[in-house]
Amino acid sequence: MREVIHRIDEIGPACLDSRWAGCRPRLLGDDDEDFVVQTATTRPAKLGQSFTR
Repeated sequence: MREVIHRIDEIGPACLDSRWAGCRPRLLGDDDEDFVVQTATTRPAKLGQSFTR
């Protein structure tokens, strides 16, 4: 955290780019995300599943 504060003092808000985020890269692409959303919002019977919950 201290490092980030010093960088803000040095270069301003531009230091808040993704290299400071500390998170892993995305594992799902946009197409994969669309597929997951479509599957999650589709009724199970339409997907050939007998359960509803």
